[in-house]
Amino acid sequence: MTDDQIIEVTEIALKEVAIEQKALLKTGRVERTFSTRLRDKLLPIFQVDSITVDAPYNRHGENTKRLNGGAIELDVAVHQPFTDDHNVLAIEMKTHNNPSEESDIKKLKGLTLVGGGYGYQLGLFVVFGIESKAGKILKMVWFKDGEKL
Repeated sequence: MTDDQIIEVTEIALKEVAIEQKALLKTGRVERTFSTRLRDKLLPIFQVDSITVDAPYNRHGENTKRLNGGAIELDVAVHQPFTDDHNVLAIEMKTHNNPSEESDIKKLKGLTLVGGGYGYQLGLFVVFGIESKAGKILKMVWFKDGEKL
């Protein structure tokens, strides 16, 4: 898929899952549970050949993913497991109305760097509203080659 196609189908899926899981988001911060729901929504879109969707995901071959000396975990990874040859999309998400985003932004910049060790085609930082803002996407920031699009 091209970058534009990945962005388009992902944004449609994000909007749908935000509405479908509004009751869950109303309960407050549910990042782990919600990442699984998002994975379930993305799986039929991206699962082709050896590409799959995992949530959460921290593996790099037989080791743990690391950036800047620390272990990391992706909220959602669209990829071919156990290789860096087909890392399609790295998603970091928050279920919060006013999240801190600095560490997730740094992570996505590093994950999408060409030659940076992982080379994800695209990265996405997304914030889903909770409680009174449940069902809304409050922020979406896309990354490519270590930079915001």
